[in-house]
Amino acid sequence: MSCLGKKRPFVLLPGAILNDMAELSIPIGEVRAHGSEPFAAAVLHGGPGAPGSAHALAQGLHSRLVAHNAQRCGVLEPMQAGMNVDEQVLELVSQLNGHAPLCVVGWSWGALLGILLAAQHPERVRSLVLVGCPPLEAGYARSIMPTRMGRLNDEERELVGETMRLLEQGQADDVLLSRFGRLMTKADSVDLFAMPEAVSSDMEQHMAVWSGAAELRSSGRLLRLAKSVHCPVIALHGDHDPHPGAGVAAPLVSMKNFWFHSLSGCGHTPWLERRAHQRFFELLIEAVSAE
Repeated sequence: MSCLGKKRPFVLLPGAILNDMAELSIPIGEVRAHGSEPFAAAVLHGGPGAPGSAHALAQGLHSRLVAHNAQRCGVLEPMQAGMNVDEQVLELVSQLNGHAPLCVVGWSWGALLGILLAAQHPERVRSLVLVGCPPLEAGYARSIMPTRMGRLNDEERELVGETMRLLEQGQADDVLLSRFGRLMTKADSVDLFAMPEAVSSDMEQHMAVWSGAAELRSSGRLLRLAKSVHCPVIALHGDHDPHPGAGVAAPLVSMKNFWFHSLSGCGHTPWLERRAHQRFFELLIEAVSAE
């Protein structure tokens, strides 16, 4: 059943939890389906804690697979509910149960989650596409916020600083968070033809999951896991993305199954960038359609 033209996509009930997970009690988020079986890809959202933030990416990928008469056109969009890194990986295994192996397309946090899935459950992942992937080594991450702040004016920088202080104290309200999100979108982008869809962010989940992810990165384990991935890995990265592309390309350059594509005139959401979205989808369709 296609979800094209519908305000709300068709929602699949999560697949049955695998036998080796039967003793675990973990939250399982819903899975939206764009199109129907056979599914070609799963698109993983950003955050962590921002389910639905890659909805337009998943929908755009599905519509272009249809337009290209691809043999497999369906696209899954899992929503992560897990409250730590391990839970989110196991949750994703369950959500993809019965549909894998797929091309896993991860955006931002979803790119890191895709790496963990491919490394720990390689039978689930046919190929891996990293879109706007955060740095795999902690040293490269130090430039992200200074780069963003340098793209804002004095008033905007003051608001960002205030919001970050309140976040640390657990006191930021939804209005402040919404304004913060708009400013980050401005700093992360070049020339968007549409604004990212507004989604409800779960700050508790974000803080809980990201603390574990940051430890994975600082310890070097994230990079070791990334280098252990054997399926094709394709990175699509905007040249204006404040997450430095070198933080992905340099650590993985020695991998024979890794390809890095820099997108000109492009920020952190390439499917919405006026100058880059066409090239982005061309590369994405090529990666998803490859056998």
